[in-house]
Amino acid sequence: MTATAPDPVATAATAPAAQTRGGLAVWVAQGCGSCHTLAAANAHGKFGPNLGTSLAGKSAAAIRRSIVEPGAEAATGYETGMMPDDYATRIAPRDLDRLVAFLRAGAG
Repeated sequence: MTATAPDPVATAATAPAAQTRGGLAVWVAQGCGSCHTLAAANAHGKFGPNLGTSLAGKSAAAIRRSIVEPGAEAATGYETGMMPDDYATRIAPRDLDRLVAFLRAGAG
């Protein structure tokens, strides 16, 4: 019997602490806090939306899309074109999974 791999982008309730810590490292390395506010990262950016509120209740797929296709949809009160559009190539898939898990855990 083949085991099914767990979803690498867990919900906030089930995300392993190591995964969300790894996401914080990706957040810092990518400079996300220079634009975005997120209490979980102790970040107070002034240019982009507060991700703690704008990502609340969003699925992992929606969060991932907002990172890798930032022009697809803007948070309320913001316009598209402000966020770099190269994160799909700049962030390794495993690191992107960690970042998404971290953002889901910090949103809400």
